[in-house]
Amino acid sequence: MGQFSMTISAGAGSVLNDNQQLVYILRLSHTRKRAKLLLNSGIEALNDGFVMFDGDDRLILCNRKYQEIYELPEEVLRPGTPYSSVFGAWFAKQDPAPAETEVSNWINTRRAKSVVGEKLDMDHRLADGRVIKTSNHPLQDGGIVGLRVDVTELTRAKLAAEAASKAKSDFMGVLSHELRTPLTVIMGVAKLSENARLLRSSKALLTAYEEGDVPSEKAKAMLEDIFAQLSGLQQRMVQSGEHLEHLINELLDVAKIESGRLVIEPTICNIKDIVDPVFQQLSTLSRKKGLDFEVVQEAETVFADNMRVRQILINLVGNAIKFTDSGFVRLCIKQHDDMVRFEVCDTGEGISETEFESIFDVFYQVDSTATRRAGGTGMGLAISRSLAELQGGALTVSSTIGKGSCFVLTLPATRTRSEQPEALSELCAEQS
Repeated sequence: MGQFSMTISAGAGSVLNDNQQLVYILRLSHTRKRAKLLLNSGIEALNDGFVMFDGDDRLILCNRKYQEIYELPEEVLRPGTPYSSVFGAWFAKQDPAPAETEVSNWINTRRAKSVVGEKLDMDHRLADGRVIKTSNHPLQDGGIVGLRVDVTELTRAKLAAEAASKAKSDFMGVLSHELRTPLTVIMGVAKLSENARLLRSSKALLTAYEEGDVPSEKAKAMLEDIFAQLSGLQQRMVQSGEHLEHLINELLDVAKIESGRLVIEPTICNIKDIVDPVFQQLSTLSRKKGLDFEVVQEAETVFADNMRVRQILINLVGNAIKFTDSGFVRLCIKQHDDMVRFEVCDTGEGISETEFESIFDVFYQVDSTATRRAGGTGMGLAISRSLAELQGGALTVSSTIGKGSCFVLTLPATRTRSEQPEALSELCAEQS
């Protein structure tokens, strides 16, 4: 091969001729190409983005996943392209564009880490909401190998878990307060009743007796005063006990719903039998607040669990009265096709559209002054929606801030074929 010929040792005491040398070189070249092909195939097979830059910060190679993550054109990702051009192409596509300080901080941090040969790990939030885990590993020649992992769903799951944890923590604080309030009243009344001599009316009767000035009519009036005071105390204790029972029942309902043990027994019900007790129970509360509470009934029957539908309506109407300071609360019942609609509308402060789904989460409370002032555990709407769905219905909300809200409970008007008793289904099958 002239002056450029060479010899390659093939082992102890042997030398390859020119043809053998050529074959060996071709074999090395083939092996190198095969190794490169395998490397590229392996990189392309990655589910994550892969990129490599040399010591001069110029692109060596990247896989298609890297291109997809940043949505870059192929001409930008040719070998030899400076990193600044790659980043500039991505930057130009952003709408809205990242702040200049954010871009500058990213580039400076990357350069600083590269100079000292330090690994870089950070989350890169893209304008479209995606979160990319960025990992740059330094090479001995000053180059960089980078991995890009889309952790958007993982980040959202983490945020959701943190939000759920906070909601439960807040709920425990609210629940402890809600339970403590009626319990404090019950304990206080019990202690007063235990020491009836300390009541104002009892002291007055004892003083009059000791002074010898207790004619029968006066003694009777004083006794009536004692009985009235005791009756008032007992009434407070009963109300607190009922409130405590309501809270405990809510907790039990949530536990049964989550475990799938809540029993629903739907039948054809007279709607008047469901609605009348709701009106009687809550009309007093609406009158105290000066609200007009109206029921408009345009449907006669519904296929549902009487007690559970009443529970839902008491919750919806009670909330409407609780969060409405002036105007009206209206319950309208109408049939549409094969569904009965119970619409509970009010003229309260309204609910933000961003809260429409959250309010049906267990333990969730809208974070507003009115909500905190009104109290409650935040379980009522979650239980109500679950009860509606267990009966083949639904519970939705629409609202305008400052104008009011409307909750719509829909339930089947009649029994569907899938809800027929097994015996009736078998009878129908025999007759067909």
